[in-house]
Amino acid sequence: MQEPGLSVQQSSASVPSQVFSYYELDGSPADRVTPFTSYYIAEINSTAVKTLNDVVRIAKQLKSKNAEEFNAMVASNKQFSSGEMPGCDVKVRIMSNNGVEKVISIRTNDHYFPSWQLIRGPAIEDKWRMEML
Repeated sequence: MQEPGLSVQQSSASVPSQVFSYYELDGSPADRVTPFTSYYIAEINSTAVKTLNDVVRIAKQLKSKNAEEFNAMVASNKQFSSGEMPGCDVKVRIMSNNGVEKVISIRTNDHYFPSWQLIRGPAIEDKWRMEML
């Protein structure tokens, strides 16, 4: 997700937010639902999303309660007691360029696809860095 480019904003019937989905990782939870790319993100779990900072704030709240326990069990090669992957069920309201809205449900996967963001400093020589949420 990133801010929509000028050409995307100009070709859209309306711009509900400054968060646009350009790409999803193969095999990720987003890859399992209807094409998730080329959509504005309008809401996550009934919370309005206007900026990328809103997405980061919401993503930090979506941590599974048993992710640490699961990761410890996997590391020690033991079976996880509850039998299910750690994650949270998330409802995302998305909007296409022509204003068609959809609500999709995604189950996050904190073990194989933890939440992260790419950040780069303001100077031109700054490098990109990955920050876990």
